[in-house]
Amino acid sequence: NDAGDCGAVHSWATITASDNCPGVGVAFISGQNSGSLFPLGATTVLYRATDNFGNTTDCSFTVTVTDNEDPVIDCPTTGEITIAYTVGSCGADVAWPISVSDNCPGASLGRTDSYIFLNGGNWDNGNYTVVYESTDASSNTDLCSFSFTISDDEDPSFLNCPSNETVSTDFGICGAVFSYGPLTTLDNCDGINGS
Repeated sequence: NDAGDCGAVHSWATITASDNCPGVGVAFISGQNSGSLFPLGATTVLYRATDNFGNTTDCSFTVTVTDNEDPVIDCPTTGEITIAYTVGSCGADVAWPISVSDNCPGASLGRTDSYIFLNGGNWDNGNYTVVYESTDASSNTDLCSFSFTISDDEDPSFLNCPSNETVSTDFGICGAVFSYGPLTTLDNCDGINGS
């Protein structure tokens, strides 16, 4: 195929014929003319030579165009990946633009990584490398991969932090026993360590 085309321009020398008597003519019958854009696949071209007495001979040949051009995935860059954090969520909504172009229509585009999260959906905290692959009808392929990180930057909070208090010493002791209930915490992600 010609670059960027789902076909190829192909030309050949002028078709001529000879005969035992003068006056033979050559006519294009079917297929594609020399110098035209041939579509993908096989095209049979037919010429016919006719002499002055109506005798004919056909000349046919096949021009086969193959697609050797890979599809091209428009792979997202870091600046095109949107990571939208929501307060209280242990993760973020992540979205990116993705598309594929090819010289011939019908190229597929799909993710080949193993993540269950969807483009535009909520992703857990972590480091990710997303992989896409495109394949066209002629089995030409292109790969695209990009990475991003979702990190937890939200501090945990105490639900019942005791207020400041002033107490008197206990009798006969240079100090006081002070008690407070168990402290409870809240965080957007599981796994709070306290001390």
